[in-house]
Amino acid sequence: MRRKYGNEMLVETVCNNLNGHLYHMTDEAHLASIEEHGLLSARGARNLGIVKAYPVRSGTTTYCG
Repeated sequence: MRRKYGNEMLVETVCNNLNGHLYHMTDEAHLASIEEHGLLSARGARNLGIVKAYPVRSGTTTYCG
């Protein structure tokens, strides 16, 4: 959503529709890396040499709507 509409629209949507809470869903296979490095952007993960456990995304896991 951020890429399509920008940060301002994302913040507005989260505040107005999600009670100020933004949730991140991930596969359990990624939890150890998230606990070690925190939640990173794709670029940040690449810069640290982190490879996704499941690199193929499906429409159901990538987008909520």
